[in-house]
Amino acid sequence: MEATENNAASNEKAKPKDMIAEKLRDPETRRRIGIAVEVVLILLWALWVGREFLDFNENIVPKGREFGSAVVSHHFWTQVKECGWCALWEGSQRGGYPALANVYAGILHPLVMIPTLLWGVVNGAKVMLVSSFFFAGIAQWLLARELKLDIYLNIIISL
Repeated sequence: MEATENNAASNEKAKPKDMIAEKLRDPETRRRIGIAVEVVLILLWALWVGREFLDFNENIVPKGREFGSAVVSHHFWTQVKECGWCALWEGSQRGGYPALANVYAGILHPLVMIPTLLWGVVNGAKVMLVSSFFFAGIAQWLLARELKLDIYLNIIISL
């Protein structure tokens, strides 16, 4: 009697393992796991390539003469935190102009707004650069998938 109870208990314990093994044999599950692995590889590559930018020292800025002029519009979000609605008027030059009238600045883009609000202008710009590497890799990966290339080519193209 005890032997049959032990067999029944071991069968119940084996069921979750069998379910997992069966689920892993499912082609849809394997495809989803493959996609997740590919996206994680792209993320790790972007973090490795942009590791120099992830130094959160505000005194260290990325090289290039255009960095200061490219992120000057990001100060809009520091003004929003300081004075609220008054940030809508940029009063630093010739009496001022509407802050959102600058058509060349990506002030309202989420990749500008969120990192700037969380880490400030300089560090937010660094995070934005690394995020841009990741999204560029994802775009290339999606293009390779659309062209129905091999999985290895998808990864190579996206990196």
